[in-house]
Formats: sequence, structure tokens, C-alpha cells
Amino acid sequence: MKRGFHAHAAYDGIHKAEPTDKESFADIRLESYAFGCGERIFPSLRVITLVKRKPWYYILNIMIPASSITAISFLQWAIDRGNPSDRLSVTVSMVLTMAAYKVAVTAMVPAISYLTLLDRYVFALGLLTMLITFEGGAIGLVSNASVAMLIDRAAFIAMLSA
Repeated sequence: MKRGFHAHAAYDGIHKAEPTDKESFADIRLESYAFGCGERIFPSLRVITLVKRKPWYYILNIMIPASSITAISFLQWAIDRGNPSDRLSVTVSMVLTMAAYKVAVTAMVPAISYLTLLDRYVFALGLLTMLITFEGGAIGLVSNASVAMLIDRAAFIAMLSA
């Protein structure tokens, strides 16, 4: 048997999930329940809130710099294929920068036990930077110039589309 007193500030029911003109809302219910053996009544308080994050902090301070680091690693294709050491110096520097940045990002966000969308995004950019680095090193092992050019262009298009 459920008996209740309903107190609310903005809405008249728990069934409403979308705020109309506010950033957040709260729905508070003070209820009494009769349960157990006999007619004992226990008060309970149920508070439901909608919490929204403001994403611009994460976009400006984490996503854009991580994307810029990965974009700089694409500059390896501006360096001649005949100089794999120069290409690797650019991309290995970006891999190390991305690793250091991942440590800094970990300090910026709350510690939780699962991967967030932001974690997956930074991880994917780091993986892409490592793949670009491997391609820059592997292209130096191809002795045929026309095959190396074909592989290099295909890798550039594949990495750019990722």
C-alpha cells in the first residue's frame, strides 16, 4: 500500500524527463510507504535531477590539441620518401608528444573505471599517430621507387580517411 505526499518545485510528475526552458530541473517527492509486517510507515525522500555537462572545456582543452598533434604527424608525407629518418623524426616526436598529452589528459578528467568517449577519441588519435609512424618507417624498406610511391599514396589516403 503506497500513500504519498508529493512536493515539487518545477514539475508535477516524475514522468516528465525533458526540461522546457531551463538548463536543469529537480523533482522532489516525499512519500510514505507501508511495508513489512503490520502497518509500519517509513518516510522516504526521492530526488531526481538532470545534470548536463558543458562540453566546450573538453573540446578546447583536450580534443583540439590532440587533433592538432595527430595532424602534425601527417606532415611526414611532405618529406621525401628517400629520407625515412627525417620522416620518423617527425612522427616519433608526435607519438611521444601524444603519450605525454595522454598523461596530462588523465590529470584533467575525473578518474573512473571505464572508457569515456573522450578516452576513446584520444586513444584513437594516438593509434592513428602510431600507424603513421609505422608507415613512415616501413616505406623506407621498399626498394622499388614506383611501388614505394604507390604504397605511400595509398597509406596517406587510408590514414586521412580514418
